[in-house]
Amino acid sequence: MYAKIEKTKQRLRTAMIELVDSNALENITVSQLCKQASINRSTFYKYYSVPTDILEEYIIEVYEQVFQNINFSGISDNNIYDFLLRICNLYYNDRLLTKFGLICHKNGSERLQNYLFPNTMYDNQINSSISFISGGVQAVLLQWVLSDFNETPECMAEKLTNFITKFIT
Repeated sequence: MYAKIEKTKQRLRTAMIELVDSNALENITVSQLCKQASINRSTFYKYYSVPTDILEEYIIEVYEQVFQNINFSGISDNNIYDFLLRICNLYYNDRLLTKFGLICHKNGSERLQNYLFPNTMYDNQINSSISFISGGVQAVLLQWVLSDFNETPECMAEKLTNFITKFIT
């Protein structure tokens, strides 16, 4: 049963990618998606409420894959760079969905913050610093994506690491 659900969701994701090539994201309808994916509307509504939910789900899955098993105890320049390089490579290697995911994903910095500092309860000053760093990283990544990846992932990871280490030292 699970394999059938995943296959349906993959068909919808593929249909979304195909439609985005020739349509603005906000103009893609459920009817277009269902026709492109060869599924009926009721199947779509079992899993999603609007077409952009497909991208939202994808971005969450990608973040989960990238951030699992990353240990940030004892943060150093090295593991910040390694972490940021993983993110930059991920974004670079899946450009289309990354671009639309970042644009549509309003709380990306909050998700990034939760991965960087899971289950943390700090005072307001530290929480503000964490929000500032994760929001800044998200903004720089969005700028990079919107510039059609004008720098290498390694260069972006280095740049972001420098920003963060200057801020926290």
